[in-house]
Amino acid sequence: MSTAIDTRAAGLRDRLRGALVAAAATPMTRSGEVDLDLAESYFHQLVATGADALAVLAHTGRGPFLPAELRRELILRARTAGVPVIVGVGGSSDQTGPPGTAARPRAARATDPATASPPAKDSGTPSRDDERASTGAFSIAMPPAETATAAHDPGTREPGDGGHGAPAPGGGAHGEIGRGTTERGHGDGGDGEAGRGVRGSEAALGDDPVRGTVADARMAAELGADGVLVFPSAGDRVAEHDAVWQATGLPMIAFDLYTAPCPPAVLAEILRHPGVAGLKTALLSDAMGCQETIALTREAGRLALTGEDRMFGASLLWGAEAALVGIAAASVEATAAVLRAFEGDDLRAFEKASARLDRLAAATFTAPMEGYVQRMLWLAAAEGLIPESHAHDPFGPELPEGERAAVIAASS
Repeated sequence: MSTAIDTRAAGLRDRLRGALVAAAATPMTRSGEVDLDLAESYFHQLVATGADALAVLAHTGRGPFLPAELRRELILRARTAGVPVIVGVGGSSDQTGPPGTAARPRAARATDPATASPPAKDSGTPSRDDERASTGAFSIAMPPAETATAAHDPGTREPGDGGHGAPAPGGGAHGEIGRGTTERGHGDGGDGEAGRGVRGSEAALGDDPVRGTVADARMAAELGADGVLVFPSAGDRVAEHDAVWQATGLPMIAFDLYTAPCPPAVLAEILRHPGVAGLKTALLSDAMGCQETIALTREAGRLALTGEDRMFGASLLWGAEAALVGIAAASVEATAAVLRAFEGDDLRAFEKASARLDRLAAATFTAPMEGYVQRMLWLAAAEGLIPESHAHDPFGPELPEGERAAVIAASS
């Protein structure tokens, strides 16, 4: 049964129905430098090749790792592409990447509303003066190299974890994916996360995760974003969504992520929130959980967005109505082809497009799973979307150079 939805959230829901939202990467050099003009060109090319909207500062864009000033500039640059912009808010390395790699960059983010960047001058497309973006590189304070290389990847197959995640800091599993019953995500210890408790890096910094999420969302609202993608976090997820809504009034996309799966009862409560426009499912290999989440979302009258790069075509058959995927950080045309074929009545075209995308996803979304960002950057460079100099993911695991050839071959 559908539940009441605010007109703002309903507007975004309807606008994104049938859309391909590209989860854009953030092109960087090996040392973590970002050229803002290059990033803007990349955003425009994603749209030119088939993206209907952009999700910036999401997992693929390493949003939780980036300092506030850079986040601000990337939002502004994305808005010049002339399509809806969804901004990733909240999150930490515990939920979105290798544990520990984000400690220094995350600490640099503006988590206090009093220190957040000032609002843009108006709600229209920002002018060059509003952007105040410099030409050249924006340097990120990187974590120590030994921290990044020692980080454990949640997608790495370990004995006893069923291939679904490494042990999380503080105990428990970093992704209890095999959850095809109503008991999925059980045993959360009262904090919404299986055996996790307060996130390590934030606890050490005295940072309140909800406070940080709200600050991120306020910046997005002030800069004219169309909505926010709320990363899962420790604690009360329903209260976190409500805090974002009360502070900003921005429509929200909820997020069921394989490293922090959400119990169905909590998902149902989030989906009853009037500010929630839709929900993205990204459960990686949990087909039953994906089906359940899509069904809950549609029953609530919200937009079911697939984030299932490895179950893309199947998730459409299960009821997903739009896509917000990292595989569209490059190869946008191949991703859009599946959506468009599904909308038509040519079964063979859908089968052919899905098979092509599945081959690409198998080469890019594989162990170590956090390596997918680097693999997508390789593809973006091969497609001419970004230069080789900025096809690096300083926050992910090192990958063997020989893997690059296999990824590029899978895209042909």
